[in-house]
Amino acid sequence: MNSAGQEFQARNSEILDSKVVTDSGATATIIQLTYGSGETVIIKRAKNPFFNKELRREYATLVELNADPNHPRSIPEVYAFFEPRDPNVDDFVFQMEDLSNYFPLHDRGHGSEKLDRLDLVTRVIILRYICVCLTYLTAKGKVHNDIQLSNILFKDDPLDVKIIDWAGRDEGVLGETIFEDVYQVAVMIPLLFDSLQIPVPIEQWVTKAKDRTFLTPQNAFASLDTAIQKSYSLL
Repeated sequence: MNSAGQEFQARNSEILDSKVVTDSGATATIIQLTYGSGETVIIKRAKNPFFNKELRREYATLVELNADPNHPRSIPEVYAFFEPRDPNVDDFVFQMEDLSNYFPLHDRGHGSEKLDRLDLVTRVIILRYICVCLTYLTAKGKVHNDIQLSNILFKDDPLDVKIIDWAGRDEGVLGETIFEDVYQVAVMIPLLFDSLQIPVPIEQWVTKAKDRTFLTPQNAFASLDTAIQKSYSLL
């Protein structure tokens, strides 16, 4: 437990209301707590002792990255964490950034209209957010392991992007694991651009990603960012 976690637990008696925000995830429930002062915070609580290991790994990855002042803002902030003395108890929790004003970039299979409403420039900016974040992660020897539209949140006015639901795997960037992120992004790009024509440089990147023909996995997302910039000089 960190010092912020100790302070968090000490305020338990001040909690006025508790509301489940989402319970759809396999490993955790997102809950909004409201204090008597009117302050609200978002916590992530493990659903089952079996999944505590996954949540701990996610926490460890996020807190390590958050400690770096240069980390991309696409990575959600984590403020506090605590766990019970008995590791078998279903009560591993961390307090995270409130993302309730963000919307997921669901694909058509989820019936969302949010993606369809985005113009080309906005889609390109979102893709570049993703590139910057994953290039940074790769350099740190980290992988997300579940890149998909439903795990990418955005808001406008001003535009901001967050990548959520970190598997937090840390197996080194030279292994095969990084290609899971690369392949997932390659699948996501046509969905993100929907029916718009994808420029040739990005099509080439997608083909390379699916065939795993990059020289090194470390340059995969940096090379995608370069292809995007060449294709869209307006940015």
